[in-house]
Amino acid sequence: MKQLEFAIRQYQETSPIRSGFDENSNSRLTVWYEEDLAPVLEDYSRRPRFRSYASWPITELQAGAKTELRSLIDQVDQYLVDCAQSVLEIFQVPSVYDALCSEHPPTQQVASGTWSSDDDSETVNEKDTLLCNPIEDHRMYLNYFASRPWEDLVNIQDYFGTQPKVSSVENGIAICWADTIVS
Repeated sequence: MKQLEFAIRQYQETSPIRSGFDENSNSRLTVWYEEDLAPVLEDYSRRPRFRSYASWPITELQAGAKTELRSLIDQVDQYLVDCAQSVLEIFQVPSVYDALCSEHPPTQQVASGTWSSDDDSETVNEKDTLLCNPIEDHRMYLNYFASRPWEDLVNIQDYFGTQPKVSSVENGIAICWADTIVS
């Protein structure tokens, strides 16, 4: 524990956040990592309790794990598909579909062009416009989720580092894991 506390104190003293970023910041951090932190990590990596904590996401969350958390992940996975399918069924009701289209009609959107601002005036030079239909766009996304294009909601390989794994190819564009997440 003393070694860990020492490594923490050393970081607090050499941290670029505290001392300011300069041309020596990288070398100070490298020395801190190699001399102070690496020995602590090596010691911790041999401890069974630390190994248990470090491997927890793999043993608890991977596909096929017989754990309560994995069961919840599987439920969320199925609920995503079921919800998308249910909303698609609602779209099949003509009166509902017509009401949605009436409330959210297609609109012309600027697809490309230029914008400029001179003093207090603004000018938009619209080169191309595109007819956007929000209801059909939503239907497209719902079909996508209803088809369950993902392998699993948990990518265990991401635990070891970001994985540029392609989950599908659409219109010649590779869609990587997490590309459908909208923040």
